[in-house]
Amino acid sequence: MNESIKAKIAKLLRMSASTNPNEAANAADMVHKLCSQYGLSPAEIDPECDAEENQPIKWSCLYMGKRRDAAQSILLGAVVRHFNGEMVYSTRDGEVHCEIFASKGRKLEIEIYFEYLVEVMNKLADEAKQLEDPDKLNRAFKNNFKKAFASTVNSRLFKIREAAAKEAYFASQNSDAGKAGLVALNREEQERKNNAALLKRTYPRLGTAWGFQGARGSAGASGRAAGNSVGLNKQMSRRQTLALSGS
Repeated sequence: MNESIKAKIAKLLRMSASTNPNEAANAADMVHKLCSQYGLSPAEIDPECDAEENQPIKWSCLYMGKRRDAAQSILLGAVVRHFNGEMVYSTRDGEVHCEIFASKGRKLEIEIYFEYLVEVMNKLADEAKQLEDPDKLNRAFKNNFKKAFASTVNSRLFKIREAAAKEAYFASQNSDAGKAGLVALNREEQERKNNAALLKRTYPRLGTAWGFQGARGSAGASGRAAGNSVGLNKQMSRRQTLALSGS
């Protein structure tokens, strides 16, 4: 389906909600004609699909020097994916950094939630180190704690997204809430496609990045426990259906 047609219908849908009765009626009539012509339902079109905040952008984040920071990389990737984005590593002037591909309206959220999680992770790692390794015998303690924390948060965010997607799907099957649920599903899917397309255009021959080794020992167990207990319900008021939510 030509995206310009969907954008045109989206604009008409916004006009159909106008307080001007003639404008609203004319727009609604045109929506009906275009949908009939292209075999679409108005419920399949997101009125905000062509809004500026939904357009994909690219920006750099998380400069890490010559080596990737495993825990921060895992956390940033988890948050970016939670908001339908993509992330890749690149090297500039010998320094590794992350490039994020996401909707313009998601940028602030991604950065705020990533900073929040890193702050909590560092604080809990310091506290656990003081409690469990006061004599500083385990030099890798905090590194293992943070990797386990980040991996656990990543798993939790994935489950939160799954639950939200199922909720939107079941809402789309409900006659009363079907339109809102269908629009939510379509918006999420289109957002992912747009971000992936921008990534593909930017890096058409992108390879696969190496993963990270798992966390070990008591530090790993403590990190996983902390990752399971950290609150993931900090969120801003926003239009989008999926936000960083959960217990």
